[in-house]
Amino acid sequence: MSMTQADSSASAPIGITPIGPIFAVSALNSISTTVLTSAIYFLTAQAYSFTSAQNYLLGMVMGLTYIAGSLAAGPLLRYTRARSRPIQDRTILTWVIVLLGMTCVIPWLFRDSEGSWPIWVQTSLYSPISGLLWPIVESYLSGGRTGEKLRSALGKWNVLWSGAGALGLFVISPLIKEHALEGILLFGGAHFLSLIFLPRFAPMTGRHGDDASVSHPPVFRDLLIAFRIMLPVAYVVVNTLIPYLPAAMAKIGVEHGWQTALFATYQFSRSATFLFLHLRTFWHGRWLLAIAGPVLIVAGFATVIGSGWLHGYAGLSVLIAGLMMLGTGMASVYVGAIYYAMEVGHDRVDAGGAHEALIGIGYAGGPAFGLAATYAASSGWTGSIGSDNLLLIGVGVLSVGTATVVFRRVHKHLNSP
Repeated sequence: MSMTQADSSASAPIGITPIGPIFAVSALNSISTTVLTSAIYFLTAQAYSFTSAQNYLLGMVMGLTYIAGSLAAGPLLRYTRARSRPIQDRTILTWVIVLLGMTCVIPWLFRDSEGSWPIWVQTSLYSPISGLLWPIVESYLSGGRTGEKLRSALGKWNVLWSGAGALGLFVISPLIKEHALEGILLFGGAHFLSLIFLPRFAPMTGRHGDDASVSHPPVFRDLLIAFRIMLPVAYVVVNTLIPYLPAAMAKIGVEHGWQTALFATYQFSRSATFLFLHLRTFWHGRWLLAIAGPVLIVAGFATVIGSGWLHGYAGLSVLIAGLMMLGTGMASVYVGAIYYAMEVGHDRVDAGGAHEALIGIGYAGGPAFGLAATYAASSGWTGSIGSDNLLLIGVGVLSVGTATVVFRRVHKHLNSP
């Protein structure tokens, strides 16, 4: 998820939706989308015996379709608002949520079918629709709010959706081993439950104020550019790892029933970091997050991969430490990207869709990276270098390249008159 802003048409009714209903809808939908995007790999490993390569391929499909959905959000809203009889934004949001819930029925409905096609159909439909969901919800959040009021709402919202997603991982954990498909069905129900709060939404999103004229230090623009470079790369790194996690956890003896609960360590550490950065402002205008975030992400990635070389409690402890570093680093990059985007200037709907698409590139690029490493290792092209080492080398090269670009930006700023 990321902060996007959709502008209402000139004739659209203006209304500011209360924070409470927005938070309720966001929490319930985040519980489901977290499980059915990030934790889907644990479900497929158990219900369909997916290998890491199959999970990587699934992740690529999900990422590419998410990009398509996020880029379609702006044109869709413009079309529905420009009709001779405009369709309310609230109506579009309702149908998006209904469709998300309906896709969750597919794996359970065809549970006795041959092969794994039901989960491919479900994820191929679910991912682009979720790409539509969040820009609309975020537009309701930001509509009619500016300045400190918007920053406060967004900070609390980040803590809420990330914490709700972590809760979803705990709920699904006991169902993974024997009731994975019923778990998907259950989380589809969470989408439908969120519909009871939609009547309290305004028919159309509120107009978006413009603080772009508010002065800010020149370093803010440099920081914005740096974080926009780092954000998709960070998602590539993390999404290279997530499809691999079921296999990594199996290596150190983590049972299926505990795997998603353990993965929640990443989600909870991310939520805790969101809260800390929301409450403290010492990092504003400084390069601290731009440096610490990527370092923690790469260190966390290497630590999680390295945990597979250990056994028992030693491997488990290293894995948990790596997931915590990943969560803290991702939250740092994410918050920095959103904060400086708001400070330097507001994005319109197309720019917001493009921002979601950058995250989608991470969703697709990470699994593509992992699939390439797995295929290269299994085909013998890399000799004795295993897929784990290939992942470390590849992520290292990508991270060093990104760090070089960011360092040049830091160096330019520090040496400017």
